Amino acid sequence: MAYANIASKSLLTAVVGTDNFPSWYNLKVPYLKLTDLSKLPRAKLTVATFWTTIEPAIKNASGKVVHYCQGYEGFLPHNKKLLDKIEGAYNYRVAKWVTTPFLKDFIEKRFKVPAFVLPPTVENFFRPLPKVKPTIYPKIAIVGSKKAYTKGVETALEAFRFISLSKRVRLVRISNWPFTDEEKVENGKYYYNITPKKVAEVIRRADLLLAPYWWIEGFGLPILEALASGIPSVVSDIPSLRYLANYLPKANPHDSNTFAAKGLQLLSCQRKWLYLKIMGIVTSLKYRELWSSKRLLTAYRWALNI
Repeated sequence: MAYANIASKSLLTAVVGTDNFPSWYNLKVPYLKLTDLSKLPRAKLTVATFWTTIEPAIKNASGKVVHYCQGYEGFLPHNKKLLDKIEGAYNYRVAKWVTTPFLKDFIEKRFKVPAFVLPPTVENFFRPLPKVKPTIYPKIAIVGSKKAYTKGVETALEAFRFISLSKRVRLVRISNWPFTDEEKVENGKYYYNITPKKVAEVIRRADLLLAPYWWIEGFGLPILEALASGIPSVVSDIPSLRYLANYLPKANPHDSNTFAAKGLQLLSCQRKWLYLKIMGIVTSLKYRELWSSKRLLTAYRWALNI
């Protein structure tokens, strides 16, 4: 949705769907709620998103179609029964925007269609606080729900428990799913289904993000948001996060001991913590609106001429 807002500054843009648009997002372009996707508005370029929108876009768009793939749904274990349908949608000869070079290589080799790397953008309200070291009792943030298993929340929570045995720390959780009483810890802060601006406010007040994402994650937007907020992260050693910020401390996404050790090391070393904060802020600049708008216009022209 952030790209829709950016596109509206240069192009006539609208978002189309069959559900009510979420009230928590500040969409700056028209939202057209349709009973189905058989009557799409006329457009030079129609962008399909989730795999189920590919076929309706191809059949009903008046102009060119591009599919913005932010992660291949066929990788997800819970989609095993839908794999034939997913692959059927991906086998349509439609060009794709993708979030990482890893995904580009996979899509081009597997489905024999051209792909253009268009990573996510980070919104301007994600910004750092002027602190140069972790707080006395550091806040450790974990973004995601146990239900969204590719976020590695179980590993992150176990790593937090290990860190808390050596250092007094506080837990901050952000999720689109409700939290159960069993997963809550004493003095933890829990934020459920909050707006992006509230997410930014919470993240910038943290001291560390633990992100043991599985390799099938398409990009890792919460890590980018943490970088823009000046918050160092310990992340999984997976292709998407090596592309985003290869300098971050990494570990196997199922190795809570290593996640804890590297997190504790960061919280105990002001120099390393500050270095990663500065590197993150610098990295995030190329994902801000200025550069994202240029990439989007390039991707738009590419899709029209492919």
